[in-house]
Amino acid sequence: MIDWQTLAHFDSWEFDDPDFPGSGREMGEQPIATLDLIRDETGWPIHVTAGIDILGQHHAKNSYHNKEQGALAVDWYFDTDASPRRQYYILEDYGIPAIGVYYDWRKWNAKKDEWELILIGFHTDWRPIDKTQRWVRDQGEYIYLLRD
Repeated sequence: MIDWQTLAHFDSWEFDDPDFPGSGREMGEQPIATLDLIRDETGWPIHVTAGIDILGQHHAKNSYHNKEQGALAVDWYFDTDASPRRQYYILEDYGIPAIGVYYDWRKWNAKKDEWELILIGFHTDWRPIDKTQRWVRDQGEYIYLLRD
């Protein structure tokens, strides 16, 4: 279980299932500890867009977001001007078993009262090493880099 008091950059509510306030406390430890370390070492704020999925209703059946799979996945993006390549390179350095790159995410810009494209977003999860995967999603299309 995560000791949320020891984290420098995150609160449990950031990882909540939108249907279950307080559920972020049930996230797996590895994703949170790694993202906290990445945030600390890069100095780049991280914005979480999806954490735990309590009933498996917001993600695929076998998603590592699902509580049933250990809640070992987080969708997120950096708040930085660093290039997408630099951002991705940082993640590879941490030995994360699954990294998805998303070029089709949007965030709400309240100042402009409109949605804006996020330059690059990530899915990271801590699945077993023998299921390691890398993929990209652009305009809703998934391209997986590793095949069995």
